[in-house]
Amino acid sequence: MYYIYFIISFVTALNSTTYSERLNAAYKNNEISLRERIDFAENALKNPKLLPDKWKNILYSNPVMPWEGTSLLVEAFQLRMLNNLKADYTMPAELEFHLDSGNYPIRVYYSNASQEQLAQSVLLAADYSWQVEIEEFGFYAPPIVTPEGRYRIYIADTGMGGGGYTAPISDYPDTLRDDCVTYIYIDPSNDPMTSEGVVAHELNHSMQASMDCIETTAFWENTATYMMLAVYPDTSYYVGYFAEPFQGNPWMSLSDGGQNDYYWYGGYLWPLWLSEHYTGDFQDATLIRKIWEDSIQESNFSNNSPNYMEAIDSNLQADHNETLVDAFRKFNVARYFTGYNYISGKTDLPFAEDAYYYPEYTSVIYLDETFSKTPTTTLPKKFGVNYYLIGNPGNYSRETVIRLTPARNPEEWSMQLVSKETGVENLYSSPADDAHIIILNPSDTGEAVLIVERNGGTDFDPDSIGSSSSYTLDVYPEIPPPEITMIMPQSAFNESTETVSVFGENFDENTVLTFSPGTGISVENCTLEGTTRINCTLIMDETALGPQDVVISTVLDEVTLEDGFTVMENTETDSSSSGCSCSSTTSGPLKNNIIMMPLLMLMAFILRRRL
Repeated sequence: MYYIYFIISFVTALNSTTYSERLNAAYKNNEISLRERIDFAENALKNPKLLPDKWKNILYSNPVMPWEGTSLLVEAFQLRMLNNLKADYTMPAELEFHLDSGNYPIRVYYSNASQEQLAQSVLLAADYSWQVEIEEFGFYAPPIVTPEGRYRIYIADTGMGGGGYTAPISDYPDTLRDDCVTYIYIDPSNDPMTSEGVVAHELNHSMQASMDCIETTAFWENTATYMMLAVYPDTSYYVGYFAEPFQGNPWMSLSDGGQNDYYWYGGYLWPLWLSEHYTGDFQDATLIRKIWEDSIQESNFSNNSPNYMEAIDSNLQADHNETLVDAFRKFNVARYFTGYNYISGKTDLPFAEDAYYYPEYTSVIYLDETFSKTPTTTLPKKFGVNYYLIGNPGNYSRETVIRLTPARNPEEWSMQLVSKETGVENLYSSPADDAHIIILNPSDTGEAVLIVERNGGTDFDPDSIGSSSSYTLDVYPEIPPPEITMIMPQSAFNESTETVSVFGENFDENTVLTFSPGTGISVENCTLEGTTRINCTLIMDETALGPQDVVISTVLDEVTLEDGFTVMENTETDSSSSGCSCSSTTSGPLKNNIIMMPLLMLMAFILRRRL
């Protein structure tokens, strides 16, 4: 079946080189001209026999994949128009058989009688898609220039092995907007059941082309893939597979992607969520139609302004008092809580609980550890994000600072912290000089997700996204824990009084000095000198002996210098029951008498001589 083919090709093709990649590389390396790049792209689908032998072999080894047909042709057409390289396109020849709609100006061509059942399925899907997308949602009908006065859909070999494509053939001179005339190819390998989604997808391309044929390719595929669900919700069982490269690469821009992967297709989550969030019904695509309508320009194919991201912004401001950035930040939360990450009440993205793919973390941050990271890979592009899991081990409750310092353009960045617990409000970062800061109490938030967001700025151009940008993320306590570097002196005798000074960092008025085990030691008269020194008087009785841990405590923390202080026995005191000193060393008054006696004798001798 067609959707099985899509899944298999998806798994294998992402790791291989595609025809469009080879084509773009050859152009960048000056191996082919711009005109050749355009011709080789179009002929790969429309007439492979016209390709030079080298490119026939490349196409044979790297066939055009089902997801890249329309985008390859649209990009080629846009390059022609923007570079004044117009060609005289014609419609493909009429085929032997055809079916006409009795409701809309649609004709389905097919080449042999065995394809009649598929042709009937395609016509029914085209009829229904026309009704829903044009009459209900308000998309513009495609221009019709054929002699029979009908829009043409061909069931014919696409060279892609499945799917279909929509091909622009010329601008439409009857209007001033940058629209174009198209036709559709549906590959005969599609079966009647899956042809519904394919037709809804390709027919929407024809409507996009009738509104703004120069719009960013990403939104062509975002919208057309979403339209498969809006028109046929049952297609979710295979549309969901397209999400893998999109969900797996959240650092890429919403407007990112290329013909070499499904990223554009997976971006259907963006219009799907916009519709659900702002209309309350993902099957109501009127907002998406308005976005396309507001992206229309009359530039004679000279520039894409306004673009679709500007149109999203203007629509949300006018109808919902929100901005594109507001929507982007909400979407970042919605797309995260999908699949394995799903938590009820945390997302309003349709099909979230049953999603196959979900964003993964850039890193895990534990709040009881100081954290500093400057990522070197998967750095966000404009309208891209990084996700971090915030772990809260045990009962850690110290207020914590999360500081984001972008390498450049800090105004383009922001953060939000989303608790995994229901009923806990999101925390949003505040700008601080060249950084953005969130202060959180872990006991309130519990385990959470930190989203580092790079917004687009006021000059974002989806046709020129730009490169990734770096940042540093620091996580540390708002009030840092104390540290001990040394104690002076490091020893004293028992049965004595000694003044000690403990040196360190982050001492405050709540700092308390104790010892462990601390038997027989009293700590009195402590005075604080700044944040790096505390002086205390120690009174030690005869039971205070041996190594002692030095302990500094504050309201939130306790830090220990193991065996930092030693209490020694004072041998100057009597210790025998008979009252005599048992020390083998002369000390105290006896020692002083021994020293003084010769001096007294000398003084007496001198005095006697004088007399």
